[in-house]
Order: sequence, then C-alpha cells, then structure tokens
Amino acid sequence: EPFGLVPVESMGYGTPVVTHRSGGPLETLLEQKTGFFFQEDHELATVLTKALKLQPAAYHQMQQESLEQAKKYQIEAATQHLITLFG
Repeated sequence: EPFGLVPVESMGYGTPVVTHRSGGPLETLLEQKTGFFFQEDHELATVLTKALKLQPAAYHQMQQESLEQAKKYQIEAATQHLITLFG
C-alpha cells in the first residue's frame, strides 16, 4: 500500500512504528520521534532491539509524538487542508 496507512493507524494509538524506509512512511513517520526506519532486511533485528530497549521516559515521549503526528491525518485535519488548498 503506497500511502502507509498502517503506520499512521499505529501512531494514532500511541504506538511507535518500525517500518521500511520507503513509500508513505517517509512522509508520515518522524525518525526517532514517532518510530524507526530500517533500509535493509538485515537491519530489522537491530532496529527492533533498539525499539524494545527504549527507556520508559523515551517510550512515553514517542507515544506522545506519535499521537500528535497521527492527528495530522485525521479526517477533520485532511478536510481542512483541502479546504485551505482549494477553498
């Protein structure tokens, strides 16, 4: 799926994301703030380990950032953006 709805949905629940560095997540995920990217398959284990070893305060901060980032993609925000663009 080109847009990457699953990462946005995950952020909407306050869950930091681990995703491949491609497609829609490049526009929606904030590196080190709402989740982590990996490029090559062999990097996935390292990135997952990094995510799982987050300290509670860092995880909580990522949860808050994720919730805020996801708000940008709610229907109300998207509608307002379109109205602003096309009046």
